[in-house]
Amino acid sequence: MFENKAIAVLPASVDAGHACALEFARQGADVFLVDRSQNIVDELCAALRAQGVAVHGVAADPAEPAALAAAVEACAAWRPALHALVACHLDIDAVSIEASSNEAWRRSVDVNLLGPVFATKAFLPLLKQASEAAVVYISSFDGIFGNPKLPIISTAKGGIAPLTHVAGNEFARYGIRVNTVARGMTAAPEHDDNPRFAPMIAETPLGRPARPAEIASAARFLASADASYITGTVLVVDGGRTAITQGTRRMDASGASPMWSRT
Repeated sequence: MFENKAIAVLPASVDAGHACALEFARQGADVFLVDRSQNIVDELCAALRAQGVAVHGVAADPAEPAALAAAVEACAAWRPALHALVACHLDIDAVSIEASSNEAWRRSVDVNLLGPVFATKAFLPLLKQASEAAVVYISSFDGIFGNPKLPIISTAKGGIAPLTHVAGNEFARYGIRVNTVARGMTAAPEHDDNPRFAPMIAETPLGRPARPAEIASAARFLASADASYITGTVLVVDGGRTAITQGTRRMDASGASPMWSRT
């Protein structure tokens, strides 16, 4: 699907970033990795090379313009045309608005919103070199609906949807599509029993968190030719959680307020 196509994934240390690198590699892509941690870059590059994947990576701050410029220079020297950019920036600070620090807000906006903006601007020249290219942002459904327990990231990620819309419009003239995966709670199976997931699982029709690989599959679809007429779209991948009125599943499961009679 992505044979002879170069894909950039950043940051590689985020669960979805790691999963996207593996997914695109499985689909034949040449993979370029960016992460703050040199160890993570080296480890993932080694793992992919062992599978016969053409991969290159650099240690750089994926949300800092000067560092991104250096990363783009390294990518251009390796592969001058980029067919997809997958931006998985993530910074979570679970604190109320009242108790939060100003620094926490600045950091979240810098990483969760400006990181994807700066990455897009930096890699745009390489994306324009491909005949058709795609940008995929990995965001959160909290940025659409707002999570009272995560007000900072909800606010910062809230800018990704309009960014997707306006960038999808602006870059269409270059043949570049821009879409977003707005993911719900995501965890590996061994974390399903974590008590903090229980209330969210109770409100999720599919009854479990998403797997990082499932988020990566959605990103791969949006970056592929199968989505060639999709741009400016936010794809919610949340196990059906936002498809129902919040609280109704829990009420029905308890028997306190059945939604319909059972015979």
